[in-house]
Amino acid sequence: DYLNGLAATATAATPPTDVKLVPLPFYKTVDVLLHPTELVPQNSEKLQDSPCTFELSQSQVEQIRNSRELRLGVKSVQVVLR
Repeated sequence: DYLNGLAATATAATPPTDVKLVPLPFYKTVDVLLHPTELVPQNSEKLQDSPCTFELSQSQVEQIRNSRELRLGVKSVQVVLR
């Protein structure tokens, strides 16, 4: 075995962390589509990404669709990925 069992031990010893985003004061969070997860580095790469899939409910689609045009008194809704 190339790593002599070290890779399995290292990943098993690392407990999953509870990732929390810092609330930002300049927008209101209406809903969470996908909870944040920790990005685990693979090899020595600095770029870390993780594919994700989410679905919008019909009411979420309507909120976004209705806020496409700026209208007085109607707040816009955006999907923010961070």
